Amino acid sequence: MSKMTYAMLKEKAKKNGIEMSVATVRRRKKSGWTDEKIVTTPVNNTRCQPQNMYNYKGQMYSMSQLAVLACKVQDCLVEDRSIYTRIKSNHWSVEDAVERSITTSANDRHKNYWFAGQQYSLGELWLISRYKFGTDISFSSLHDRIIKYDWPVNKAVITKYCSYRSNRARSGFDLPAEMIQRFAKRLLTERPIDISLVKVQK
Repeated sequence: MSKMTYAMLKEKAKKNGIEMSVATVRRRKKSGWTDEKIVTTPVNNTRCQPQNMYNYKGQMYSMSQLAVLACKVQDCLVEDRSIYTRIKSNHWSVEDAVERSITTSANDRHKNYWFAGQQYSLGELWLISRYKFGTDISFSSLHDRIIKYDWPVNKAVITKYCSYRSNRARSGFDLPAEMIQRFAKRLLTERPIDISLVKVQK
């Protein structure tokens, strides 16, 4: 039996009347929760799901909410794990983690994947996959292909989403669609993809 992706679990929880982000599903999964517990436990059940909150300019935010803020402040796609690394591993202040540029900091080792002769973060690969190659894939699905199932990066980026589910694919980022599209357009303009270098590895 195939494993359910984060996006699939999110959709299943929604059918149970429980709204949650992909980040919440991922956090529960990494904490050892069963799929059944993930999709049946309400998000506001703080006893079952403790969540660290961080003070940013007088208001409390979760890690995923800080990532959304960072996207808006920096006007570029910022992944949860980048904020997590800055705060937890590099011991940055919350303000610096949200506001300092994700693209210029020497301490951010987030561009780990080679594609078409250039190095990208997972978030950037998702923008390329969705808006350059029209895969309609969610960020969590791309993450699973590369991280969980060990797909070659080329194959993970250009392989289209399953047709019977493509119309239900979600971005995985709680941001306005026009903002994500703007990020993608800028990335593809500033760093054009050489199609001749894109090959599916067998």
